[in-house]
This record gives sequence, structure tokens and C-alpha cells, in this order.
Amino acid sequence: MKNYDEYQKFLRYKYGSESFIIVLFLTFINFSVHLFSDRKWAENQSLEMMLLVFIAIIYSAVRMIYSGAYFKKKQNGPFIAITFALIGFCNLYLVFTSNFPIIENNILTYDVMKLVSSIFFLSLSLAYFVRTLVEKRLEKNDG
Repeated sequence: MKNYDEYQKFLRYKYGSESFIIVLFLTFINFSVHLFSDRKWAENQSLEMMLLVFIAIIYSAVRMIYSGAYFKKKQNGPFIAITFALIGFCNLYLVFTSNFPIIENNILTYDVMKLVSSIFFLSLSLAYFVRTLVEKRLEKNDG
């Protein structure tokens, strides 16, 4: 974790711990659903776990970006955020042009991962640009 200051490291550990708690909580809920009913909501359990983990990853990454603990001090944040947005829009394009359904027989298929990855990349870029906008407004109000 070179090139991060102490506060950035603290925030990264904090949000990592929170996302771990989210994974535990969602896994417990998923286990309870399987224990008390025969309801499947994804093709198999590995897809279920991937989706649950992605929820925690998205939460953690968005919180880190918004608090300023995601990028290293010498990284070009706007360039990376624009790249994330382009990747997100490309994945979203694949979702809408795909011949394979995301939901089949009321069960999520593996094609939902394209949608989740597009949500991931778009939320990262959105968090960065919202943070930049908020910082500029605060500077304008202070100045």
C-alpha cells in the first residue's frame, strides 16, 4: 500500500471490513433462503456467491472513491474514471445486444455478470465525478 497516506489506509481498511461484514450478512441470508425454502434465484451457488461478493466489492470501491482513498496520490483520477465509464458502457452495450437472456425461468443466468460488471464500472466513474463536483462546489462556497 505504498503511495497511500495513513488516512487513506485507514479508510481502505475500514471499508474493506465493512464489505466483509456485508458478505457475511448476505451469505447468511442466502443460506437461510436455501435452508427454509427450495427457491433458487441463480443458476448455481457459485453464481449466487459471485453476485453477493460483487455487491460488497461495489460498496467498498464506491465508498473508497468517494472518500478519496481509492486512487494513489500520483494516479490520474479523471483518466481512470473515464476509462471505467467507457468499459461500463461497453459492457452495458453487450448486455443489450446479447442474444442470451439475463433471467431464464425466473433464475438469473451467468449473463447477469455483464450487467453487474457494467454497474460496477459505471458506479466507480459516477462516484469519482460526483466527488469532484462536490469538492468544486465546496471550494466555490468557501472562496
